Amino acid sequence: MLSVDRDALRRYIERSVHDLPALPAVVAKVVEITESPDASSAALNQVISSDQALSAKVLRVVNSAYYGLSAQVSTTSHAIVILGMQQVRNLVLSMAAMSLVRSRSAAMGQMHVHFWRHAFGTAKGAERIAKLKRLPVSEIDRCFIGALLHDIGMLFLYSTFTDLYTRTLLDAKENNMPLHVAEEKFLGIDHTEVGRMLATAWKFPPEIRKLIGEHHEPQEGEFNGMRACIQAADYYANAAGFSPLNAPVPDMLPEVRSWLEFDEEDEAAMTEFIREKIREAEELFGLIV
Repeated sequence: MLSVDRDALRRYIERSVHDLPALPAVVAKVVEITESPDASSAALNQVISSDQALSAKVLRVVNSAYYGLSAQVSTTSHAIVILGMQQVRNLVLSMAAMSLVRSRSAAMGQMHVHFWRHAFGTAKGAERIAKLKRLPVSEIDRCFIGALLHDIGMLFLYSTFTDLYTRTLLDAKENNMPLHVAEEKFLGIDHTEVGRMLATAWKFPPEIRKLIGEHHEPQEGEFNGMRACIQAADYYANAAGFSPLNAPVPDMLPEVRSWLEFDEEDEAAMTEFIREKIREAEELFGLIV
């Protein structure tokens, strides 16, 4: 049984989140532009191309084997035309989030890659489910980002309190307890709340903060399709063998399973889809993480 001063730990976590570097101004501007109903590709290009390091990284990723483009993309304006504004926004946010919570050792770096495999698989799965359920395009994009960042609080806790968090993880396994339940029991805070703190500190859109902060909560009141997509994709990413910390995985919420209306063949197909998307993206983890 762990014994920690939970109030003191919570205060320390809040200070640590506050002390993290802010979301770079150029990334915050990308979010602002793409959230606007009057967003234009010209405005997005102007912001990205104003930051030489960011535009170089975007072009490096766009020209990677993952996208498999037949011709070299040499400008960010061309990248926006090919991928679309939301895909470029998702790419920029992904790179920013991954760089803000950095690994601090070789061993941590390996865990970092495992974490982002799960995050990316969940994001692609959530995006796929959102399309299958015919969610609006704006919600499909939010599903991707919310899913990509759904466990960012877990990565922060593991990176900041490695020994303590490892003990929490062991307790969860020994008691066959979902990790977020063990976190709350032993640390007084769980990774969903920490993730919401991070997303708030980085000034992510309110809907993204909400998805991160509520991705383990049951559906109560009005059904939230975006949250359901993330909850289902999280389950299937774990089923595909990509759990960031090999923690006990709770079953899918009954109301989400009912909403999906997947049969065994659909479930197997979704698991394989996520597995394949992670395999295809291996090069990206070296370029982005």
